[in-house]
Amino acid sequence: MFYAVGSKQRTHDIELLGVQAGEQHALLGDVLPKTDPNDRRLFDLLKKAYIDARYSMSYRITAEELAELQKRVLVLAERVRSACLEKIATFCGADAMRKDLPVPPSLGEPVLQNLPPPPTDPQEFGKWAQSLSELAEQRAEHRWQQGRTEGIQIGKAEGSAEGELRGEAKALLLVLRSRGLEVPVEVEMRITECSDAAVLASWLSRVATVGEAAELLAG
Repeated sequence: MFYAVGSKQRTHDIELLGVQAGEQHALLGDVLPKTDPNDRRLFDLLKKAYIDARYSMSYRITAEELAELQKRVLVLAERVRSACLEKIATFCGADAMRKDLPVPPSLGEPVLQNLPPPPTDPQEFGKWAQSLSELAEQRAEHRWQQGRTEGIQIGKAEGSAEGELRGEAKALLLVLRSRGLEVPVEVEMRITECSDAAVLASWLSRVATVGEAAELLAG
């Protein structure tokens, strides 16, 4: 999160990424414990989930393990946000920071609370994974529609074609952040400074499905 603009770590190893993040801020050091055998087992499940859960039908995790990992990941999210806010304040000062920066979800939110439980029959695991994927797409579409509507309303309230463009840009940023995607400074500038309605419309049509913010601007 604090790497130089334009750089990107070419690894999916969250243990290595955790070490590198801990070097950037004390809040991020050892946030996911691994010393206790049970903690290590849970961390390994999380580490494997980053790749195996998407591409291998052999990955298994219980509802209890998933619930515990949810709690730990939310703690990580809170610490990441605090570290980022502290870092941003060193650039512009705390008073100049935006007041609407995204916050991590909570366990009480539907996105974490209403997930279908994993099946006990291994033959049903593929259908379960597919249902989660479809659920994620439905919620992403809902957030996109909600963000677009809010953005257009903001634009119309500003009373001009330029205002509508700004509203579309705000909608894009709102959807990206509501999906939990990091929006680098250079990407936000490209979006907010874009004056081409067709380009903004193209970005809006894809914002619910991209894997990262930079991917939205590609092509």
